Amino acid sequence: MAKRPDRTPRRRRVAGQRSVERPRAGQAPEPAPYPLAPTDAPIEPPTSPLANSDPVDVPRTETARPGVLTAVRRGGWRRSWVPVLPALAVLGLVLAVLAFFLHGSYADDVDRRDSTRTGDAAAKAARAGLVAALSYDYRHFDADIEKAEAFLTPTFKDEYHKTSINSVRRGAIRYKASVQADVVAAAPISVNGDRVTVLAFVDQTATNTKLSAPRIDKNRVRVQMREVDGHWLIDQLDPI
Repeated sequence: MAKRPDRTPRRRRVAGQRSVERPRAGQAPEPAPYPLAPTDAPIEPPTSPLANSDPVDVPRTETARPGVLTAVRRGGWRRSWVPVLPALAVLGLVLAVLAFFLHGSYADDVDRRDSTRTGDAAAKAARAGLVAALSYDYRHFDADIEKAEAFLTPTFKDEYHKTSINSVRRGAIRYKASVQADVVAAAPISVNGDRVTVLAFVDQTATNTKLSAPRIDKNRVRVQMREVDGHWLIDQLDPI
């Protein structure tokens, strides 16, 4: 009679489990190295020893948040500003000193520009005044003197008029003299408020009956200019 095949289902092998040999007839089975759980039982995940313990209140810790709120929350607002205050004081002092010097430099530049404009205006007026004051023609001597006096201050006008009439007029008419002034150059050398000193180089071309040909006299003149009612007038003439 044929032997029936063994239809007993084989136990499934678990990963890492050594195969267990069936004991032979008359041989006691060897004990398993560790107890085997049923293969079809669900495998429970390992649990933490604290899983079944009572919950513990963990105090909340505040994360580091840079900014004003962090300083206020931690009470470090005042402490954080303490080392900075001396630096801010020094910075403020440096800025104040810098502003002072910049303002002074700006003021100096403004004063310099104002002085330049004042000096240029006085020198321009001196040119016109010198041409009128140092020129004359015997044929209309009195008119020339009166024209020149419009460029003079009241104080210098009296002195100029006396000198021209008492000392120059008689000789100019007698010798039929004429003088034409030409200002070659004029520039301010001193500016002090409403008073400016101008240095001028003046050529005078003279003709009269005693000269066989026109004569050119080169002169250097220091001119004191003074502002009167918004006009620059000659206050003094000094040949150098």
